[in-house]
Amino acid sequence: EGFADFQVVSAVADLSRDGEEFFITFTVEEGEQYTFGPSEVTTELDKLDIEKLNSLILTVEGDTYDAGLIDKTVDALTFEAGTKGYAFSEVRPRVRRDKETLIAAVTYRITEGPRAYVERINIDGNLRTLDRVIRREMRMAEGDAFNRVLLERSEKSIRALGFFAAVEVTEEPGSAPDQTVINVAVQEQSTGELSLGFGFSSADSALADISLTERNFMGKGQLLRLRLALSGTSQQIDLRFTEPYFLGRDLVAGVDLFGVENDFQDESGFDERVTGFGFRFGFPLSENGRILTRYALRREEITNLTTAAQAFILPRDEIKSSVGYTYYLDRRNDPIEPTGGWDLEIDQEFAGVGGSVRYVRNEIIARTYYEITEEFLASLRLKAGSIEGIGQDVNISDRFFIGGSDFRGFERSGVGPRDLVSDNALGAQAFAVASAEVTFPNFLPEALDITTSLFSDVGIVGTADQTDRFIGTTQTVDAEDDLAPRVTAGISIYWQSPFGPVRVDLSQAIKKEEYDKTEAFRFSAGTRF
Repeated sequence: EGFADFQVVSAVADLSRDGEEFFITFTVEEGEQYTFGPSEVTTELDKLDIEKLNSLILTVEGDTYDAGLIDKTVDALTFEAGTKGYAFSEVRPRVRRDKETLIAAVTYRITEGPRAYVERINIDGNLRTLDRVIRREMRMAEGDAFNRVLLERSEKSIRALGFFAAVEVTEEPGSAPDQTVINVAVQEQSTGELSLGFGFSSADSALADISLTERNFMGKGQLLRLRLALSGTSQQIDLRFTEPYFLGRDLVAGVDLFGVENDFQDESGFDERVTGFGFRFGFPLSENGRILTRYALRREEITNLTTAAQAFILPRDEIKSSVGYTYYLDRRNDPIEPTGGWDLEIDQEFAGVGGSVRYVRNEIIARTYYEITEEFLASLRLKAGSIEGIGQDVNISDRFFIGGSDFRGFERSGVGPRDLVSDNALGAQAFAVASAEVTFPNFLPEALDITTSLFSDVGIVGTADQTDRFIGTTQTVDAEDDLAPRVTAGISIYWQSPFGPVRVDLSQAIKKEEYDKTEAFRFSAGTRF
């Protein structure tokens, strides 16, 4: 609060007359309130950019003096020096207080500190997770030179596993002046998830699904997922297994087996059955970037077409053989609860490695986070995609059906190209949806763990390979495909309940086309074990 000369003058303890209680009296002297004066960084280390370092200073001239900001500046400067190769740098702030003007000027001196080495790494609190699962996330091993930057990256990497409710990585002096002991304390949390989804749409339809996932199978860090979708519109069996450290190396390997039956009678007038299998293989490209390659072989069947649907789709039984990749770059400041930074995901798929279906499909997702204040967090998300047939039109089942969680305020497949004769969704070949969300305080007790946010989704959806059709003078297909902007807004309520996460979205379509299908309420819930 600016009281740089604050001190505790005395502390006195008095025993109560009945001898059962103590009364403790602190006498303090707060002194005068200071403001920050000029702040600067000085160093003789030639690889450091002074302008870059000065931009990291949080002690702004004219602001109220705050010792906490000095500590945060020291941490930021230490981290920056570490990224430039000075793993043992020391940042020493020197505060010069002028008692007449009540101005505190700060000079941050960066020097090369003494070298230290990792003597031992202790891991505590992992009752279920194997030691090696945690150790392989450490960026340092016993005997390595100690590096504070790598220490922070290690903690971030362990948190990113999602296996622990709390992770704390600390250091303490070792058995010699040049030795350091690293302590990793974790608190296990449930990694099994039973997810339930349920929603109501403007057409009085209900949507539900259930999935069972274990993200830390047998404590080895492996992922095993079994998804069963038994709603009125989908019957799905999806078995997925992922080994994050294949052959003891930082390589991801996985196998997928799936069978899906989708009832698109209400949306597009047909049923779809997909069965197949796939393989995945991934590896890191940089500290923050990874690529995951994949191959999938599917058999796709379109059956039970309505009379109206036969105007724009034919029954088929085809084999799809495809290869693809997903590139992910994570520059967020925290992998679990980010308050700054951004991440990017790029996905491409090529169908035509054998089989009868040929296309190129592209998708991109970008997210950024910004902490306005400690209580207000803003986030932006952009999701876009396109698909183009190679020597053939894109099958309706391969197009993008946008709505639901993809575009809040519209029901599943509720926005985009539509046949007005049958009222069936035709699917889009291109889309772009931007979402802005601000989390704000709701003044409820923190113990309830309920967060609220305002959101707005804006996007365009369209460009389907579909034209109007006539039999004689009777129009059988009236394809509406306006690549027009749509806008929705609403409020989200998220509750981390004792039995699992619960989310409610209340939304309103502000700008839409007449043929779009809206959804004002959406609910999802799950439990963990």
